[in-house]
Amino acid sequence: MRVCIVYDSRHGTTEKMTEAIKEAIEKYANVEVRRVSEVATLKGCELIIVGTPIYYERPLKSILEFLEEHS
Repeated sequence: MRVCIVYDSRHGTTEKMTEAIKEAIEKYANVEVRRVSEVATLKGCELIIVGTPIYYERPLKSILEFLEEHS
């Protein structure tokens, strides 16, 4: 199984969490971690995990745009 973790982070906390998730599941699947700005395609991904910090009760704009584009 190929898992893609897509994230964005302002201060690095979300990035650290994506690495922790990767470590937890990489023994069961092939895991790829990419910042949202680095994602060209999601072809071949069987599971997509999206990580974002929340500011003022909203996810980052970059993640919202990514979800809109790839929905």
